Amino acid sequence: MKLVNNSAEIKTVENEDGSMQITAVAAEVGVVNRNGMILRPNSLQTDRERYPLLYNHGEMVIGDCGLTYDEIGNKYITDMNVYDTNPSIRKAVENGAFNSVSVAYYLTDYDFNDYGDIVVNAAILKEISLVSVPADPNANFIENAFSEDLLKERTEHLNSLKTIENELMEIKKRYE
Repeated sequence: MKLVNNSAEIKTVENEDGSMQITAVAAEVGVVNRNGMILRPNSLQTDRERYPLLYNHGEMVIGDCGLTYDEIGNKYITDMNVYDTNPSIRKAVENGAFNSVSVAYYLTDYDFNDYGDIVVNAAILKEISLVSVPADPNANFIENAFSEDLLKERTEHLNSLKTIENELMEIKKRYE
C-alpha cells in the first residue's frame, strides 16, 4: 500500500450549541492533479463512519471526521468536528489560519494511463488533517508520500512508453 495525502479548502460553520463544524471538499475526482494522480469515483474506501482529525498529519487528534462521495459534484466531501480540547487550534481555524484539509490514504489498486499519470482505482482512508499552508490552492493534492517502489514503477512505465514511442517512430521512418 502507498500513502497519499490530498488537500482542499475548508468552510467553517458555527453550530447552535457552539461547537465547530467544518465542511470541506477533500478531493476532486477525475482530475489530473499536479502530482500526476487521478482519483476514480468511489475509489476512497472507508470501513467506519468517523476517522481521526489530526493536526498537520501529526499524532495530535484534534477532532473527528467523516468522508462521503458526492456523485453530483464528483468530489469527496468531509465533515469535521474540532474538539474544544484544543482552543488555540479552534481559534486559528476561526481566524482563517487553517484554511485547508489534507486527506491521507493508502493506495491499494492503481494503474498508469498513457501519460504516466497514476489512476487510483482503490485506496483506504487513513485520516484527515487540518493543514496551515496548502501547496496547491486549487484543491489538488499537496503531498504524495510516494514510496520508492511506486516512484520506480512510475519511472519504468514512463520509460516503456518512451521506448514504444521510439519504436513507432522507427517504423514510421521505414515507410516514408
